Amino acid sequence: LTQADRDAGIVKNTATVVGTPPTGGPVTDEDEFDAPVPQAPGILLEKTGALEGDIATYTFVVRNAGDVTLRDVSVTDALPGLSAVAYGSWPDTAGVLAPGQSVTATATYTLTQADRDAGVVENTATATGTPPVGDPVTHDDEVELPVAQTPGIALVKTGVLEGGELTYTFTATNIGDVTLTDVAIADELPGLSDLSYGAWPAEAGVLAPGESVTATATYTPTQADRDAGVV
Repeated sequence: LTQADRDAGIVKNTATVVGTPPTGGPVTDEDEFDAPVPQAPGILLEKTGALEGDIATYTFVVRNAGDVTLRDVSVTDALPGLSAVAYGSWPDTAGVLAPGQSVTATATYTLTQADRDAGVVENTATATGTPPVGDPVTHDDEVELPVAQTPGIALVKTGVLEGGELTYTFTATNIGDVTLTDVAIADELPGLSDLSYGAWPAEAGVLAPGESVTATATYTPTQADRDAGVV
């Protein structure tokens, strides 16, 4: 069988028998036979990902894993923000893979803050190809790309004494690369007032990377503080 036979799903041919009698011209007869050829279309997708800085690069290797030629071969990936899929060199015609042939494609993606906070980017790609007969064949492959996290917070505290009252100012800053929740400032100085927070950048208790919040509290020095000369 040729690949064309496999793709056609049938081999059609006619045979002719000829015989020469003792007198007269040759006699002939023909008979045609259509031999069905089973088809087993298939496609395989292998997806990998690599992260460098904030850019994820995905590589897709699509292979014709069946026994018939596939047309309209393509890769789709529904990850929002993913670049267009760029195909490398096709073995022959663009979008066509004969059995055993493969093509490599790539796409890039810029991490979002949500990806950093999740610590992983999960997404699935699908390879599709159309056989000569029947519905398209597909194959999915999922990649979970780990995203490193570096959380951090910094506090700067200052104090100003005016008259008999000391006012403290606290500035908390998210110096990491992930969003912090339940952000709170504590000061165990006996007699210190409750901390009063200024405006939060978004939701109360939440700081995205680079964001800050300021709080204040007051304290009336005691005689012991006066005698010590310092609080």
